[in-house]
Amino acid sequence: MIITKKILTVFITLFIATSLWAINSPNTADEQTVKNVVTEYAKSIDKQDLDALENIVYDDASFIMINKLRNNVSQYDKNELINLVKKGGMGGWERTLNIVNVQLSENTAVAKIEIADNKLKTQEFVTLIKVGDKWQIVGSAMSIDKL
Repeated sequence: MIITKKILTVFITLFIATSLWAINSPNTADEQTVKNVVTEYAKSIDKQDLDALENIVYDDASFIMINKLRNNVSQYDKNELINLVKKGGMGGWERTLNIVNVQLSENTAVAKIEIADNKLKTQEFVTLIKVGDKWQIVGSAMSIDKL
């Protein structure tokens, strides 16, 4: 009888844990879409593709950049970021992107990414929202430093 109760308790605990995991597990399609949007964001900056950047960045987005080389902090809205890329102040060369992880919660996501070239490295936390069926970037906090 005691062994039966212990076995039953273990099965109930496993059932509850499995159910909670299933409820809270991210939608893998959304996770892949978020990764695709983040990749497109980084590549559009690299290639100075302003149309792509315009499409994936939310209108009221905000970007915070900590530049350790210049020892300053800058804040940009969507239009300022696009102008910075357009003028060559950011991007215009190929870099290596590493998506470290993605955290999803219903219609919001945060991606930690690392971007590097042969001289600079950037660590960035990109925040996204899902509006309808489209994921867009609403903000980013990044830190730029020498390699």
